[in-house]
Amino acid sequence: ETLSFSWTCAAVNAASVTVDDTAACESIASSTTTSALTVPGGALGVGSYSFTVTVSRSDASSTASAVLELANSPGAQPPSVSLGSLPTELSPQLPAVLPATITED
Repeated sequence: ETLSFSWTCAAVNAASVTVDDTAACESIASSTTTSALTVPGGALGVGSYSFTVTVSRSDASSTASAVLELANSPGAQPPSVSLGSLPTELSPQLPAVLPATITED
């Protein structure tokens, strides 16, 4: 049975994240329909962002979240973050693990 993936992103503390960064975060998440989400380096500014993925099939769904904290490094570009692929089958009774790869440019 086919799994579908739905991603969302929200600023954890909206007061510390710009409107443009919030919109970029939402756009990156909502345009991703696969099991892996990639945030390009420099796409988001300093702040905390909560990414949530919901994995669904016809009879069940499961949700997992991760918070990404981006800090200011003078003169450096923010790292590129890729959330890895999820298993092809998930149990709604068990936690889902979101593997992440962080690459410094």
